[in-house]
Amino acid sequence: MNNTLNSNKIIKCLQINMQRSKVVTANLIRTIEDLNIDIILAQEPYVIKRKVCGIPLNLKTIFCDLGEKPKTAIIIANKSLQVINVCTYTCDNATFAYIQFLNNSITFCSAYCPPLKDIKIELNLISNVIIKLKPNNLIISMDTNAHSRNWFNNSEDARGDTLNDFLAQNNLILHNDNEGNPTFHTIRNGRVYQSSIDLTISDINASLLIKN
Repeated sequence: MNNTLNSNKIIKCLQINMQRSKVVTANLIRTIEDLNIDIILAQEPYVIKRKVCGIPLNLKTIFCDLGEKPKTAIIIANKSLQVINVCTYTCDNATFAYIQFLNNSITFCSAYCPPLKDIKIELNLISNVIIKLKPNNLIISMDTNAHSRNWFNNSEDARGDTLNDFLAQNNLILHNDNEGNPTFHTIRNGRVYQSSIDLTISDINASLLIKN
């Protein structure tokens, strides 16, 4: 896979909810090649027996294989990146990895907040990791299943209020600029469902590294 990271001095990242689908996984692999993606922050990957499946062996896939079923993963498509799995804190619903890029050490987190589970559980986990690791640069890609007009939903809910409090308490910055373009769109029984529940979040230091 040709990669322009070293010449352009950028990392191209993609967030995707894979819907636990083999077909979506196959489409993702083509997208990685077509768009020359370096890092994929995935939620609800395709899993068989606690293993994220369908990802080529030449790609590094980080996930928790000790829990019930991994709902998050970080996939590294660029072999030139130095990557360390932060396995102490990686669990089913949150995957953490250190990635060395130029002179920066960046902590990436792929997180999933199940819609029928108290969102505070995952948010408290991330807050504890922030306290213990004290990352210099933190970037979180999160499927929140939470609604707030701050990230361009048409409605508000208690989960959104809790998430807004989490952002404020941890001095985190929301980067979504998708006004008018929902991050989730599907059709069920002929009815269209769409919302903006997938967020890109960072600390202040990492905000200076994020473009587009």
